[in-house]
Amino acid sequence: MECEDSLPSLRGRVLVAREARRVIHDRIDCRFSELSLDTPENLLLKSSLQHLHDRDPGEISILLSRMREVSLTDLTHGPWPRIRYSQLNLHYKRTLDLARLAIKGPPRRILLERKPR
Repeated sequence: MECEDSLPSLRGRVLVAREARRVIHDRIDCRFSELSLDTPENLLLKSSLQHLHDRDPGEISILLSRMREVSLTDLTHGPWPRIRYSQLNLHYKRTLDLARLAIKGPPRRILLERKPR
């Protein structure tokens, strides 16, 4: 999660435009990433595991216990987390697609994606 704050020491990137307007430079305006377990990816995975656990607890209980520090969000009726794929999380795309499928069920119609040649 991207955060902006005025800090006593540099963290992340300096917000130059804000810093240039500052008269007293006792703090630095920065933009930085705040690490959190409650990422959109983790929220979606935990919600799908909980949804599947309600149907068949089996081994899913073990997976849920590993995600105990991630908040539980009911995504069956609520808004879906917005996930932006990058080189850091692209390898999760199939897993997250399956997580959505576990919650929503199969789509009414299936669109096949063609890979560019």
